[in-house]
Amino acid sequence: MTVLSYREIGAATLIGTASYGRLQADARQFLFPHRRVDNLYRATIGATFRQLTIGQFAPLARVIVERNGSTIDLFDYRRLRIEIGFVRAF
Repeated sequence: MTVLSYREIGAATLIGTASYGRLQADARQFLFPHRRVDNLYRATIGATFRQLTIGQFAPLARVIVERNGSTIDLFDYRRLRIEIGFVRAF
């Protein structure tokens, strides 16, 4: 399930999302003592700055925080990702 929200502020667009996903394995895997059950949480906040266009492209900045809680340590992680790039401005 994902919830998305955005807001136009002048020549910038702010975007925020929140996601949740769940995975359940049917049976346990041979090498691991428990059946795999994952809960994935993800939050994103970003902005497109249309006033700073270069040709037809506008800068984009985004921060993504992710947490996957799993009964198997191999799939249990936290991640922080920062993305900076350009998107086509229209």
